[in-house]
Amino acid sequence: MALNLGNIILRLRRLKRMSQEDLAEKAGIGVKTIRAIEHNTQEPRANTLASLAAALNVKPETFSIDIQSNSASSIYANCEQAVWPARLLVCETSALALYACARMLVGCLKTSDIRSLMLPTGRTAALLFESLLGDTTVDLSLFGQAHLFIDTETFGVSPTHPSSRQRFVRNSLLAGLKRRKISIRKENTHFFNGCLPGIDRLAQYDAMVQRYRPSAHLLAVSPDGEIIGYDPDEVLDITACDKDRCKVIHLQESGRRYIDPNQPSRAIITIGLGNLLEAEHIILPIFHPSKKAILAKMLAGPIDNNCPVTMLRLHKGVTILTTSEIIQPIADGVDEVMISRDHVDERMREEGLL
Repeated sequence: MALNLGNIILRLRRLKRMSQEDLAEKAGIGVKTIRAIEHNTQEPRANTLASLAAALNVKPETFSIDIQSNSASSIYANCEQAVWPARLLVCETSALALYACARMLVGCLKTSDIRSLMLPTGRTAALLFESLLGDTTVDLSLFGQAHLFIDTETFGVSPTHPSSRQRFVRNSLLAGLKRRKISIRKENTHFFNGCLPGIDRLAQYDAMVQRYRPSAHLLAVSPDGEIIGYDPDEVLDITACDKDRCKVIHLQESGRRYIDPNQPSRAIITIGLGNLLEAEHIILPIFHPSKKAILAKMLAGPIDNNCPVTMLRLHKGVTILTTSEIIQPIADGVDEVMISRDHVDERMREEGLL
């Protein structure tokens, strides 16, 4: 997420646990103006910035930023560290969290210059796809214009094999979209072929990911912190992970058990951490109680080379979606729990995603 004035004001407001209405009232500015500034569609005047600084209890210099060098003042840098992830969205129920996740995906497509999604292929994906397709209130027409990727594939299997992740996405998502009269163009589906994992093929896939940088990567995490095939037993190099591209990973026994103990292969093809970290947004749904501990570890930090999911702290556009049941023992003072679809829609509107 690029640093800019809107980001700074939004994150400082979140840090102060203020709504847009709270900030508008305290600064003596209209709510529409606050929204426009945070969405970077309006450049505030000097007196407006002074009022915002006073309302947020920061010095006006906090808003000084060199966008080209992607650097900010030390005050903002401290705020940046304090408010990871970019969004922590807490819903009363998992069903409502799934609805919020669907809204986030559609919102990311709507607001991005390049419409592209990176999809997961496990239990989380099955829940989301079922919720997404079963809810006629969510407009899925943008999926018909999007480039679609999958983040992993079972090594050595054909696209028609029962354990193929490409097959899973085609059957559980694309077929459902087709039933809703939304067709995905063949040239817009960029799926791994488990039988053709040669270096040239992986390089081609890398090139497509770079060309159509994902607007959003919907990511799944295991209770142990495994993501996109990277196992907790594997020591990662934080200085090099941003260069990690498509490759074949040999699964440890714990990872194999979690993903699918019956799959015929002990290896998977992954997009690599580097490609993951280049997505515009990363959406991480955490609904199952077994993932409480790993969520707590992520939120507390720091980055742990033996825990792949903590590498997400390198990305400034992470949204975590969870439920009040899971977050309560972990984070004190969560300022907002969404209790209805209208509540979710209002939050998405505030974030500029609806």
